[in-house]
Amino acid sequence: MNIVGDLYPLLDKEERVIALQNVLGHLDGLRDDYATNHVERIHEPWLVCDVIINCWNYWPGASEYVSFLKKDPSWSEVFELTNSAQGKCWLTLAVVNTVKENTTLDTRRHFYRTFPILVDCTLDFIAARIVVCADDLQKKQKKQNRNILQSIL
Repeated sequence: MNIVGDLYPLLDKEERVIALQNVLGHLDGLRDDYATNHVERIHEPWLVCDVIINCWNYWPGASEYVSFLKKDPSWSEVFELTNSAQGKCWLTLAVVNTVKENTTLDTRRHFYRTFPILVDCTLDFIAARIVVCADDLQKKQKKQNRNILQSIL
């Protein structure tokens, strides 16, 4: 899947849709836990984002990397892990998303300077997740409001 991930940001929208459909088709053919394991190993944040937004049950989380960062590793340890990480997207998500609790300012600065595109794409992932979650919440609230209104009338 990282082959698709390597090409994913270079594709136009129609090509990304086809690539995503192929990835989701592949994942859907696997057991959920095995599919989640595959998603955990994808490096490209845009591809991970599109997979997760379309199929939340493949979310593996970044707890392994959060736990690592809580140990207050040096920048060289973080850099070494980045080079060997199974899913660079998830490590980046842990660095970016758990800023105050788990990573020192020095580590974040080095990470952002060393991997600016990865960080930027991961920020896109976070933003897209926020938009989708907010949209879902808004739909639920509208449905609840309609139900309340119907029960009153």
